[in-house]
Amino acid sequence: MSLIYSKLCSTILVEHFGPIVQRVGNDLFIHGSRSLHLIRQSTRLPLVKVKESLCTLIKYGLVNYYQNETRTEYTLLPDKIILMLRYPRYMFFVKNVCGDESEIMLEEVLKNGSLTASQTIINAYKKIQHSSNACGNMQPSVSSLKDNFDLLVKNQFLMRDLCTNTKSDIDEKPNFDMPQINLKALENLIQGKEDDPNDTKIYWKVNFDRFIQDFRDQVIVSAIRTRFDENAGELMRQLLFLMYLRTASWADTSNPIPYIEIKDVIKKLNYPRLIQYLDQYLNLIDDDTSQFIRRVGDSGGGQYSINMKEAFNQLAWTTLENIVMERFGSKAARIFRLVRSKKFVEQEQIQQLAMIPAKEAKHLTYTLLQENYLQMQEMKKAGPSSAPTKTFFLFHIDLDQVVQMEIEHCYHALYNIMQRRDHEATTNRRMIDKQLRMQTLTSNLKEHGATEEQLAEIAEMMTPSEKQHLDKVQHVIKKLGATELQIDETLFLLTIQYMGVPNVTFTWRSIKVLRAIISTMSMIGVILVLAAVVWAIKLRRDIGDYLNLVVPVVAAVPCAPVYILGLKAYLCLPLATPKTKFEENNKNESDDEENSENSDIRNSDDDEDDKNNGHEANRILFLHAVLCLISGCLVAAINVACFLRSSTFQQKIREDSMIEAMENYANDDGVRSCVDAVQMEFQCCGSEDYRDWFRVSWAKVSMDYFDYEDYKRQQEGQWV
Repeated sequence: MSLIYSKLCSTILVEHFGPIVQRVGNDLFIHGSRSLHLIRQSTRLPLVKVKESLCTLIKYGLVNYYQNETRTEYTLLPDKIILMLRYPRYMFFVKNVCGDESEIMLEEVLKNGSLTASQTIINAYKKIQHSSNACGNMQPSVSSLKDNFDLLVKNQFLMRDLCTNTKSDIDEKPNFDMPQINLKALENLIQGKEDDPNDTKIYWKVNFDRFIQDFRDQVIVSAIRTRFDENAGELMRQLLFLMYLRTASWADTSNPIPYIEIKDVIKKLNYPRLIQYLDQYLNLIDDDTSQFIRRVGDSGGGQYSINMKEAFNQLAWTTLENIVMERFGSKAARIFRLVRSKKFVEQEQIQQLAMIPAKEAKHLTYTLLQENYLQMQEMKKAGPSSAPTKTFFLFHIDLDQVVQMEIEHCYHALYNIMQRRDHEATTNRRMIDKQLRMQTLTSNLKEHGATEEQLAEIAEMMTPSEKQHLDKVQHVIKKLGATELQIDETLFLLTIQYMGVPNVTFTWRSIKVLRAIISTMSMIGVILVLAAVVWAIKLRRDIGDYLNLVVPVVAAVPCAPVYILGLKAYLCLPLATPKTKFEENNKNESDDEENSENSDIRNSDDDEDDKNNGHEANRILFLHAVLCLISGCLVAAINVACFLRSSTFQQKIREDSMIEAMENYANDDGVRSCVDAVQMEFQCCGSEDYRDWFRVSWAKVSMDYFDYEDYKRQQEGQWV
């Protein structure tokens, strides 16, 4: 996470909650998950203030906590902090969908973080009643407010709050069950009487995922409407509705939607031209290069699928082209589109295909390269070994890198706008407060029946020059607010394609610890394997007979943790890419700003450097993981082979080696002493049993000289 991102989150926290909560939030942002004791030490705040700040952040869903056996750790959620910039958009959207009363209730929930349904209705009732008395409108109705709250829950704008915010509750399914609220009890509470509305312990919070999904649909419908017409936009809206009936909300591609079902839905709408030319509209959107929908089958008149991933990919490309157009001009945008279409292109081809003079084309191309909108890849042309190597350079666009760069630009712009707005408000605080006092005084006098002369006298308290300057300041603040919303729309469009992708961050310290663990386990595994081999070579008891089976097993057991850790390092630790010029410039800017920041920000920058310096360790861990996987496969193969061949090995020892030794028992003194030693050591007789001696050639000849009594002794196993 960049330094400007931390500054933006810090500015939002201080604007909404004050400096104390900001200090706690900054500490969690810099150091990650921390316990209460460590937060208190680093912030140097009283323990009570730290607890109050954490309670506030948890209540608004900005902090999660995890409780283990020894302590409780708290983790900041920066993405939730950025969502606070969209609160006005949430309220405006609910106003259009559910009405003014629903907007007021949503505002109450956003203002309090989480609230019971009864308290939300009571607060909204009092607020509407106050505005109705001032304007002379009708009084609100409790039952109407209750219905509007039910509508918010039905549309999944509100969901139950578990009031825990633990990490284990993140993936829990949302609950939208509405309790039975006693309306008479609500009326008694509004009148100041005590009563129980039956929902005292049931809290509700805003379902931000639902708003993100609706805003995403708005972006797609608006893009289709802008590209074609109103009928095409309505068709896309209905296709999205049909998509949610058969596909998960965040799926990349929807399941096929039959044409008959699309036609039935369109017939219920008041769009006669869309009904008449439905086939043409579907074919037009299908054939368009945006690829929002595509035909996937012909059964039932045709089947269509919505490609959400490709849709936002195309929207991201369009946004980047517009940014290049605004910053560098139409010719630079033409070069950007050309490189995008060709994927890899040389400088000479850019000059020819873009139809731009060579000097200007080079200037624009290298300007885009310098600003990291284009990337360059060096290629070497193959040729004879004796000839000099020819190198040429290809320009291409790394979409992910450019999008991340623009996201950082959006963060920077939002931070600058908020700083400028705060500066304007602080500089002109005296006039703004004076105007507010005048408005309050005028409102009070109107309620008490003041004359026009008295009201005019109050209006003359501010000079014309002050009024003109104040109007200018208010216009600037209003314009900054509108710009903030527009930048947030761009930020939303660029970040929506990364929704649902886990962002795992490993610090340099954790990489060093993991590397030390893997190295230690590797050394232990090697030592144990060598000891097992030496032990087996010495032909100790119970091992020498099964040397080829025991050694791999003994080697695999101590090495198993090494293989597991190596696999984990391979799957979890991302390989860091070399820093681009943009990142180096950002680092230099961060270093310059670091000299003027306090110690907390310096610690943040140091931690960011720690995270960025781990690419070498990542590569070492990757190599180690590959070696561990290879050795693990070899050990597993040896174990399988030994298991399959163990019976053959034992049979070969019995039938070949032992029988051969028994054949030479009568003629070779060395063999005789070895066989006697083996049989006495292992308390055995023969290969399988004592009857094996009767099948030896020299024993069969000797049996002719034995009498019957000797034969009985042979049967009883008393003769050798």
